This record gives sequence, C-alpha cells and structure tokens, in this order.
Amino acid sequence: MAGDAPLPDVSEAVRMERIADVLQRVPLAVAVNLVNAGATAWVLARVEPWPGPACWFGVLALISLIRLAFWHSDRRHRFPPARRVAVVALSTLATGLAWGLGAAVLLPDKPAYRLFVVFVVGGMCAGSVTTNAMHFPTLAGFVLAACLPVAGRLIAEGARPDLMMSGMILVFAAALLVTGHQFSRGYGERAMLRWRLGEANRRLRQEIDDHQATSASLRESQKLEAIGRLTAGIAHDFNNLLMSIGGNIDLLRARADRPETIRRLDAMRGAIERGSQLTRQLLAFGRRQRLSPQAVDLNAILADTVRLLASVLGQRITVALQSNQEVWPVFVDPGQIEHAILNLALNARDAMPEGGTITIGTVNLPEVPRAVAADLSPGGYVELSVADTGGGMTEDILTRAVEPFYTTKEPGQGSGLGLSQVYGISRQSGGTMLIESEPGGGTTVRLFLPRAP
Repeated sequence: MAGDAPLPDVSEAVRMERIADVLQRVPLAVAVNLVNAGATAWVLARVEPWPGPACWFGVLALISLIRLAFWHSDRRHRFPPARRVAVVALSTLATGLAWGLGAAVLLPDKPAYRLFVVFVVGGMCAGSVTTNAMHFPTLAGFVLAACLPVAGRLIAEGARPDLMMSGMILVFAAALLVTGHQFSRGYGERAMLRWRLGEANRRLRQEIDDHQATSASLRESQKLEAIGRLTAGIAHDFNNLLMSIGGNIDLLRARADRPETIRRLDAMRGAIERGSQLTRQLLAFGRRQRLSPQAVDLNAILADTVRLLASVLGQRITVALQSNQEVWPVFVDPGQIEHAILNLALNARDAMPEGGTITIGTVNLPEVPRAVAADLSPGGYVELSVADTGGGMTEDILTRAVEPFYTTKEPGQGSGLGLSQVYGISRQSGGTMLIESEPGGGTTVRLFLPRAP
C-alpha cells in the first residue's frame, strides 16, 4: 500500500478528478451566468446608455458558448489532460473578468442600482463555490477577477459609502476563498483516500489472484509429484521383471536349434526392448532416470536438432529458430534435452496435420518468472520455448496434458508419455515446464532450465 506521502501519479489522478468535477458542472454554471447576466443587463439598460449593457451581455454569452463547446468536445475525449486543466482555468477566469470588468465599467451612479450590481457580483462569486470549489485555482481565478475590478472602481471614486462597499466586497471575497480552500482541501483528501483505497483493493485482488494461481500450481505440482513417485516405483519393479524375462529368453535362445523357435524368441526379445523403452519413459517422468548434467551450449544443441527435424517433420512443417545469440550455458544432460526437444517438435507436428510453423526460441531469465515461482529456486534460468500454430488445447485437456498415458490421439498413434517425459526431464534437471494454449491459438511449451554455475 502507498505510504503517507502522495505519489506523483496519485496527485495527478486527484487533480484530473477535480477538473472532471468542475467540467461536469459547466452546463449549470453557463445557465446561471446567462440568466443572471441577462437580468443584470436589462436592469442596467434602464440607467446606462445603449449599447453598453447589450455589448457586455454579448461578451458573456460568447464566453459561455465557448465553454459549452469545450465541454461538449471534452465529453468525446478530444483534449489531453494538461490542456483540460488550462482551458477550464482560463475559461472560468475569462468569465470572472467579464463580470468584474463589466460591472466596474457599467457601475451606475444611483446608489440603489450600484448596490444591486455589487450584490449580483457577490452572488455570482458565492455561486461559483458550488461549481468550482473542487479545483481551488479555478475558484480563486473567478472570485478575484470578478471582485477586484469592482472594488478598485469603488476605491477610486473615494466616497465613504463606496469605500465601505469595497471593503465589504474584499472581505466577502476573502471569506469565499478561505471557505473554498477548506472545501477543496477536504475534497482532495477524500479523493486521495478513495484513490488509495481503490489501489489497495486492486493490489489485494491481484495478490489474491496470485495466491490462488500459486496454490493451484502447487497442488498440480504435488499431484504430479505423487503420480511420478507411483509411476517410478511401478516402472522400477516392471523393469526388474522384464530383465528377468529377458535373461531367460537369452538362455532359451542359446539352446534353441529350430528356426521357428529362434524367430519367436527374437520377437519376444523385441517386445522386451519396447517394454524397457516404456519403463525408461516412465522413469523420466518420475525423475528417477540417471542423468549426466554438464554445462551445455543450448544454441549448439538447437542447431543440430533443427537439422534433424527438417527430415523428420516433413515438408508441410516449417521450423523457425529464434535463439538468443548470447544465451547462457545451461546445466543439463545434453542427450535428454535433445530428446525433449524432439518430443516437443513431434507433438507440435501432430497438432498441425495440415501443416504449419514450429518456432523454437531461447531467452535468458535473470529472475524466476512469477508463473513458475512455486517450482523453481531463486537464480538465473534459460527459457527454451517450442510453439506451434495448431488448434490449441481446451482448459480440460491442458490441465491433464502431462499426466502419464493421457493422450487425445487415436489408439495406436501415441502413448501419452511425450509431455510427461519432457516434464520429468525438466524437473529432474532443476527446472520446470509451462504449457500455454487456447483453442484456435496454438500451443507454446516453455522449458525453464537452470543456468550453469
């Protein structure tokens, strides 16, 4: 939350709110000005020679029309903030000057009419507190511009009643300015409080959203961790069984003399190899496989892998490489990272049966991104991204994308272990994986790999 001292952007926001409130009252201010100016001109016309009152009323009417035109344009957001402040202050000052100078020039000699004009000017100044007090400089401009010329005219004439009236005008103007300043200050404090409260609520909502996202990520990580331990345990035991069966098959084949028996034993040996490959994939997801991490130039691996992908993906798939030339070395098993990139590229190809583009990129991350902060330790990472232009995934599919054996492909076209294996490799390497996708918007898989020490 912000401290007690107002920040510059807060002060600017409050100032714009003041101007907005003054602008909202422009139609009311213009209507009051025109009605009172018309009535005052009609009264003055009885004691002042034509065309003085009529010209004065015309000037006030012109200024009022300009203020209305600006108000109408401002409602369509045609003016930048700085110009809004200037135009509001200047147009109000011009109105005050029109009242003050007009009253000073047309001030009648008859005491009754003179007192009438003084009271009209005072009433207009009192009414301006209602329309302009939110922005004190605007209020002060109107009051001083309206009162000082009349008071100066009365002081210049020097008669005792005139001096008393000028003193009353100045005291009245001072009282209005003090009252307006107090109102403006209170308005600013309330606006500042509203702004800070709104900002605190916004930050609180952001923190709640971040907390919910982190909690969901943590729950997903814990779920995958539990599935990984279970999968790794099963894969380990299953691999032991396969080794035992494979050993016995080797013994039987060494003693077999019939071609048919040898052929069948070789087929069994092939099945054992496929089962071993399956257990390796499961161990990769469960983060139980043996890794040989070292400092690796990721761009060099990408260059070699992209050349391989050109022949594997087919002619309808275009591979675009957007690697940072100054990317940091990463501390990973190079063979496993090559395997992970190949898996992601094949998944991207399958998501674009009609063809498309696979974009592979790298970027340095000096700090842990907020989206994966729950999975990573503080430090520097390199992001390896693989993006496709396929149909994307729905939310339901996205939440289960890395679960072992979960696949949306037709039976026999995929084992559902590709993303699971990539996720396991990234986690066992000290990084993590993030999948971003939406229907019709393609899919981007981001691997966050630890920077080599």
